[in-house]
Amino acid sequence: MTKILVTSSTGFIGSNFFSLHKKYNYDFVFLNRNLLKENKKYIKLDLADEYYDDKIFKNIDVVIHIAGQAHTALNSKKLKFQCKKINYDATIKLAKYSEKNGVKKFVFLSSVKAAGNIKGKRLKEDDYSSKIDLYGKFKRDAEKKLIEISSNSNMNISIIRSSLVYGPEMKGNLKKMLQLISTGFFPIPQETIKSQSMIHVSDLIDSLIFAAINESTNNQIYNVTDGTDYSFREIYENLSVGHTKNKIKIVFPRIIFLLLAMLGSLMNLIIKFPFTVADYRKLFTVSTFSSQKIRNLGFITKFKLNHFSLNQHQDIN
Repeated sequence: MTKILVTSSTGFIGSNFFSLHKKYNYDFVFLNRNLLKENKKYIKLDLADEYYDDKIFKNIDVVIHIAGQAHTALNSKKLKFQCKKINYDATIKLAKYSEKNGVKKFVFLSSVKAAGNIKGKRLKEDDYSSKIDLYGKFKRDAEKKLIEISSNSNMNISIIRSSLVYGPEMKGNLKKMLQLISTGFFPIPQETIKSQSMIHVSDLIDSLIFAAINESTNNQIYNVTDGTDYSFREIYENLSVGHTKNKIKIVFPRIIFLLLAMLGSLMNLIIKFPFTVADYRKLFTVSTFSSQKIRNLGFITKFKLNHFSLNQHQDIN
């Protein structure tokens, strides 16, 4: 039976992966840096460690590397250093240890941020923008180095670029939105252009498994989305399903959200405020991508945002 090492069992994607892994007919082990007791499904390792124990990779056929630092504001040298250390340095070190120990396939969970953004265009895998933030640059640099490692070894590489992920226990801006919507204080956004590609966490995990076992994905990069581009208004309406508290009925134009974000950034200098300019940019910047390349291989997604919204079971406290 194929043995697969997954580099996270915590966090949003990692915890969902661990919850779902039994539905796949493979032998999984998960890395955990805070392992308190022996468990055959866990291996203790902090990816930030200087050295890795070669025994970790014994009998491992595939490594699926999903651990990383989330896309957050990098507003200090310390945060920038940490982002590079986790998203680039640890990724390359893990790949080199994997290759040295005979791992046959290395699947890297990257991000569509590695391609940047081109306004008005659904980006394919070979489209790149010069407008790329530091997080995206580290992801892109990791992709390039992994392809180089693969070209000089017997280990194959597959790269999955995830769009914005939704699903149980989701994090980041979507969680913030859901929390504010649940209080009744999130204003209705004006209808705008469709600006966001997304994917359900379960479909994302399916894509990682698909890449791990499908030889056609060797040494290739794939965008993954649920096939639908959403406007900010559509995201709001879907997350609002099931929340019955009195809502602000006024439709707010985009400029009001920008002013609120600017105010939030100023207030954030004194107290923590849930909506800042960085959040505004993530929600309103056009970020649409084509996932046709992986679909042409037979990969199928099962969820749309409205399916998830009708079955929300989140703890939003």
